[in-house]
Amino acid sequence: MRWKAGMTEWSRGDTLTLLGVIVAVAAMITAIALPEIRGWMGLDPPTSAAWRVSLRRAALRMLSVLCAIGAIAATIAVGSSTCRTMTFATPGANSAPANHPSANQIVFVSERNKSRSTYVMNADGSNPHKISDDWGWKYSWSPDGQHIAFAHNDYVKTMDHDGSNLRTVADGHAPTWSPGGTMIAFAKSWPEKERGIYTIHSDGTHLRRLIDQSTEGMQGCTYPTAPAWSPNGHQIAFRAGCTGQCRTGCTEQWDIFIMNSSGTNPQNITKSTWKEDDPAWSPDGQTLAYASDRDGSHMHIYLMNADGSNQRQLVSGPLWEEHPSWSPDGRSIVFEYERFYEDDRGKEIYAIDVNGHNLRALTTNLVYEGSPTWSPR
Repeated sequence: MRWKAGMTEWSRGDTLTLLGVIVAVAAMITAIALPEIRGWMGLDPPTSAAWRVSLRRAALRMLSVLCAIGAIAATIAVGSSTCRTMTFATPGANSAPANHPSANQIVFVSERNKSRSTYVMNADGSNPHKISDDWGWKYSWSPDGQHIAFAHNDYVKTMDHDGSNLRTVADGHAPTWSPGGTMIAFAKSWPEKERGIYTIHSDGTHLRRLIDQSTEGMQGCTYPTAPAWSPNGHQIAFRAGCTGQCRTGCTEQWDIFIMNSSGTNPQNITKSTWKEDDPAWSPDGQTLAYASDRDGSHMHIYLMNADGSNQRQLVSGPLWEEHPSWSPDGRSIVFEYERFYEDDRGKEIYAIDVNGHNLRALTTNLVYEGSPTWSPR
């Protein structure tokens, strides 16, 4: 008999060994209990004090023998068993434990096979493999790692972690899954009168607009987009265009906002005169990663506290960095890195520790590879 699927596996020989130990224990107890055996052991009749002393000594001897037999049986069982931890092999997730098929993986878009497709790779860049011919600009994992949301050609879509069961959920872009896994927040840009941030159930029902440019607190900023749900589900970060705050000579300026997940109380937390984009929450909800061109030339990855304080640059490459996504342990950030100016062939996927060390390339194929998103755990 064998028990598998995430449990300990025992061979038939192990079972027989354990049965042998049980039989040995029963035999020892019987030997002490039967009067005939007592006589064979040289014990006095039960009415004498000597008998009671002898019985206690015999019991101790038998206990010692029993312990020795048990130790031998345990040694045999360990040496002969095929005990190991079993895991299921899941298509598209070769290194994941059985209860989480997408553990520590990164989904991204790639042109490595001449046309753009959705790929998944391990967190160190190994084992990249295509899961779907469909692809998107922004990906979001469901909290259980079983599904992926993305947007392409202004349609929000979902698919299973292995690329199967593709379906269209809504018109829009920039989806983000709720921490509870039942809803998806996304943005709409067209038609203009429908611009805003929406939520919808993951089955495509219960569409609801949370915010638009007329919402109180938007301070004249327009086109809210790029929503990111906080880990506790209470807030949503997003980006909006605030050209009224634009510095001299600029034509477009964006800020990062935070609002309640109900769509109320939007707060501008960057209040800059530059482009601030792609907000991404740390797993503990204390920090936001984002992209900014505040160095005056290119977009780079920055960090700030969730209230907008302590803004600091994390990556300062020669060109552009965008689309940050946190590792599930909060120690690293993966992002899209442009190595050649305005040339998609130079867009690769890099990762860096949040302390600014250990910058490493996860892809080096000289084709477009971008929009990386780390799995939730």
